[in-house]
Amino acid sequence: MNHKDMLMLVSMYCDNELSQDKKLVVESHLHTCEECRQFAESIKLVRNEIKELTQLDLPQTFTSNVVHSIRQSDVQSEIWLNIEPSARNTFFAIAVSVVILFLLSSIFNSNGDAMEQSWSSITADSTATQVILQQDEITKNDLLYAVISK
Repeated sequence: MNHKDMLMLVSMYCDNELSQDKKLVVESHLHTCEECRQFAESIKLVRNEIKELTQLDLPQTFTSNVVHSIRQSDVQSEIWLNIEPSARNTFFAIAVSVVILFLLSSIFNSNGDAMEQSWSSITADSTATQVILQQDEITKNDLLYAVISK
């Protein structure tokens, strides 16, 4: 038997909850173990202090006040539980919107920069003419490039 089990037995001994055999085991242990002896004395001290307490007179409204406080707490908990899913959904919607706006912004900025560069470096008629004249066959892409640069 380990010491933790013995402390449990000492507690039961102080409460007179042991059989005669177990009482003898605990009493012999108490003669040899200072720690368990102090533990038993502290239990007896606490027990005596509890016995010496006078009865406390509570107001007649004490029970109804406690019940009312518990109900108020339950109502407040229910209110927050109803708000939580909508708050979570709102936060999720805002987060998704921000991500989508960021992605769209980055896509339009990167395409806008490329288009700005191509528009600023091309002179419409001369470039289109050069592209078309340099080709033996004109493809759809060439025509599209000519139209865009116009």
